[in-house]
Amino acid sequence: MIRYVFAQPLIGGMSIGFERSFGCPPIAIITAGIKNDLHYIKYMNEDRKLNIPVIYMDSEYKNFQSENDEALYNKIIKNIDVFAHVAVCSGLSQMNSCNSGSKARGCANNDQNQNMYNLTSLGMRMSAKVVVFENAVGAYTSIGEGTVNHLRSIADSFNYTTHLVKTDTLLHGIPQSRKRTFISFYKDSNPPVFKYEKKGFKELSSYLREISTESHMNDYIVEPEEVLSGLYEFILSKTNSSTLLEAIDKVGVGNKETWTVAQLTEVIGWDLAIEYLTDKSKEENDEIKLKKILKTVGEVEHYKKKKLAGLSFWDNTPILANRGKFTNAIVGKSLANMINPNEEKPYNIRQILHLMGMPDDFNMIEPKKNWNHICQNVPVKTSEYVSMQIKEYLMSQLPISNLTFVKQDNIKQQIDTKELSQKISDW
Repeated sequence: MIRYVFAQPLIGGMSIGFERSFGCPPIAIITAGIKNDLHYIKYMNEDRKLNIPVIYMDSEYKNFQSENDEALYNKIIKNIDVFAHVAVCSGLSQMNSCNSGSKARGCANNDQNQNMYNLTSLGMRMSAKVVVFENAVGAYTSIGEGTVNHLRSIADSFNYTTHLVKTDTLLHGIPQSRKRTFISFYKDSNPPVFKYEKKGFKELSSYLREISTESHMNDYIVEPEEVLSGLYEFILSKTNSSTLLEAIDKVGVGNKETWTVAQLTEVIGWDLAIEYLTDKSKEENDEIKLKKILKTVGEVEHYKKKKLAGLSFWDNTPILANRGKFTNAIVGKSLANMINPNEEKPYNIRQILHLMGMPDDFNMIEPKKNWNHICQNVPVKTSEYVSMQIKEYLMSQLPISNLTFVKQDNIKQQIDTKELSQKISDW
């Protein structure tokens, strides 16, 4: 049995993937008590009644919250094969638009990166054979170079070697394009060379039909009419369509696969949209609905002004990605506007969980309040890919590199470490 510990599991997608690959649950969960972790702890210990020991530490993962936590740690944390965690990734996230100061994207000493460094150091202090976590795709690129170098310096101080793999959930059987980096460290050897994986996926419409109508949490994040109004109604009216996909087929141009309502409006004409909405406002007697229409008129005028000036604008209008075949990465800023092609309305909470590969019996704490926690997750199937590579490493079933630092791209299915790339061709 693989003895592994999971720290800061957040909602639990990564840890569930490890459990499936390893064939056993973690021997302990370590948490600072953040709300995101509580969903997984409840699932394991209340819903499944597995009684996994939970060890509470401070937010820096350096001290225990009580003497009982320290005693539990000392009793359990021995001969650890794998220490895994889900670090805060906003330091390298594309959603981080900060370019200066202590929160600047790509800055190695970024405030948000401290969580990653502290958790990684904790695993190495345990002398786990493998320490592994997930982060933004930026960790694999030049913008993450400083952060990765800092992690490598931590690893060097504990005599660990380093491996990076970039992948996309779309390659692991779930219709969601979510590109991420997994970073792992190895105590007893140089890094292994991972196998590549490229599974087919069911298209979104078929994948969503797998969900039982009796599943819990078939509640909507937002009421559909809050999203499917204004410009959405304009698009369907002007194209004489019943769905966004039908409208895209009629007015979409070029090879563009993903369209927002604002982008379709630009093709049809900003002025036509303003005229349509203005006429509609004159017919509206409900004061609340009238305010919403007039607000949309102002937004369209803003969009038009920005585009005429050659500038971009924040587009939060309904979006249908990839002609409804698969979704883009599920993130909080755009989730409420992503359209389910089966139902022509926003996704409900159960559907979003399914798009993360979460088990059908997984239920959240206060889902309507905490739905954004789903976005801060690792899709289960992506986690299964990485954890299976680690399992095979522990079973001496993977080739070992002759280098202490390896980068692999599962998307392109190639080695991105120049020195190793040449060696691989000789194997």
